[in-house]
Amino acid sequence: MGFAKGLKRFVLGKKKIAVREDLGPFNQGCTVPTNSAEVGRNLVIQILKATNLPKLDVVGHSDPFVRMWVINSKDKDVSDRYSTLVHNDTGNPIYNSVREIECTPSGDDALRLDMYDYDIPGVQGSDDFMGRICVPVKDLVPNQVYDLPLRNKKGKETPARIIFKRIVSPPTLRKRVYVIRHGESKWNEAQESNNLVDMLKTVDHSLNEVGVQQAQGLEARWKPIFAQEGTLESPVWKDVDAATQDVWEADFFRAGAIFASPLTRAVETALLGLKGHPTLSQQGLTLLRNLREVKNVGGQDTVGKEIGDGIKVRVKKELESVLGEGPQVDDCLAYLDVNDCTSEWWSNATDVEVGPAVKDRLNDVTSFLKFQNSPSIILVGHSLYFREFVRAYLAPEFSQEDPEMAKKIWDNKLANAACLGLDMDFSAKTPSILRAKFLFGTTVADH
Repeated sequence: MGFAKGLKRFVLGKKKIAVREDLGPFNQGCTVPTNSAEVGRNLVIQILKATNLPKLDVVGHSDPFVRMWVINSKDKDVSDRYSTLVHNDTGNPIYNSVREIECTPSGDDALRLDMYDYDIPGVQGSDDFMGRICVPVKDLVPNQVYDLPLRNKKGKETPARIIFKRIVSPPTLRKRVYVIRHGESKWNEAQESNNLVDMLKTVDHSLNEVGVQQAQGLEARWKPIFAQEGTLESPVWKDVDAATQDVWEADFFRAGAIFASPLTRAVETALLGLKGHPTLSQQGLTLLRNLREVKNVGGQDTVGKEIGDGIKVRVKKELESVLGEGPQVDDCLAYLDVNDCTSEWWSNATDVEVGPAVKDRLNDVTSFLKFQNSPSIILVGHSLYFREFVRAYLAPEFSQEDPEMAKKIWDNKLANAACLGLDMDFSAKTPSILRAKFLFGTTVADH
């Protein structure tokens, strides 16, 4: 069956699909099937990035997002519509966003990707259409990266492109997610003493002296457990028997990836608190914009200051202020990947994040985590964000089986440099936290 008249101009035949093989970092972390028969019922798409998008805003560039869904040969929807989050003021957004489109595509169905420039409802009018791609689902080879041109309303190719891939179900839907709160920051210190000047005179507050000590203290807590005779070269577990081994700690050391908020205090904590961790040493630290802290009224500490490599420069300056110049700092920064933080990743100083906006960010992160290969992952971030994370995904059965722990992590913020392990199930549409445990003698904040 052919495609409806008017839709054909957007459909790319198989011969025109451009496969990208040079995007090494974008191919990491997602499952590679051995054949197409392994593809699950739902269509899972990872939008990696877009390039050469047109400038549509009077001030700044554009605020692009991708809307995606499945259509049939008559241009009728056969799935709900899913969107990436908006990236502000950029023509080359890096998304790395995963969306699981709930449907069972037939042989004639196509994936439709529409790119829009976001406009504030009631202020700027409707979102501006930037271009479209339609690809027959049957032509999408799992785990191949596609680099395709957007077509305008007349079906003509434009310089703008979307880079994406189809992925499949992860090897395990049960994961251990370890969340670590940053050490005490200069904002926290000023807040304790009601010093409004220090709270408001800057943004993206770094660790203070105590916070640096707390991050280094976290390293000091886990390293003796991991190391044998003071070396990290050849770790030997105390006992491979799960009955006698602390499997929570073992999975912490076996984490397949480490992600952090791009706010300076979180990056510093990750680099200092996880120094020597095998995953940090081998795979590095990747920033995720949607791990940033929840924006409250007057929350200057949630407003960023740098993008891209500027983040590295800022973190280096802050680390050198406490550690001094030298290879120690340079070695830390060698592990840092700015990932999706190449454009403005923070909320404006005057903004306040309401519930739906926070939930969208949480869901973006958990959708991404679901399709990571590793059964254990480390996240470094913030107290309010992680409390919202717990409240969004805490399973009712957890509250029934361990009401004391469930209440503890629901009501309280993590202490600075605390590490909380979460046993999570990603098999349902909404993930759930089934169990939790504090590691390395850490706990919740005392206020």
